[in-house]
Amino acid sequence: MMKKGLLLLVLLSGLSLPQCMSAEKKGGLVPAALTCCFGPRVGLEYNEGKPVEASEWLRFVFIGEVMNCLEAYQKNGCAGCILEGFIGPRVGREYDRRDVRTLEWIGLATAGLSNIIIVFEAFEGKTMTEVEQQEHLSK
Repeated sequence: MMKKGLLLLVLLSGLSLPQCMSAEKKGGLVPAALTCCFGPRVGLEYNEGKPVEASEWLRFVFIGEVMNCLEAYQKNGCAGCILEGFIGPRVGREYDRRDVRTLEWIGLATAGLSNIIIVFEAFEGKTMTEVEQQEHLSK
């Protein structure tokens, strides 16, 4: 299991290098894969040019999950920690400025089934800022 996680980590690192060099191109397999592996907002924010954070890469070995939850707790209290742990990275840490999407709540209730829609949004090149404006998520 650990070997598969490390292989996936190396593969995603290699795939993301060409995309990082071309800032104009959004969408594609890399943001879709990041959404699948890390959480509902990572691929959407990757389309904006925000990189995957070190603590998110460390989620493969569990310590990153703890680090993300602690950071969310420090920033947004218990609600941030719970959102970070159950819905995904960046959700709890961004809770002070962005609400939780309806698709993210549905994903929690359906064991991530609605995240398929978010994967396709990331693949198509949609950004979290666009989602925030369309769904009125800003606080």
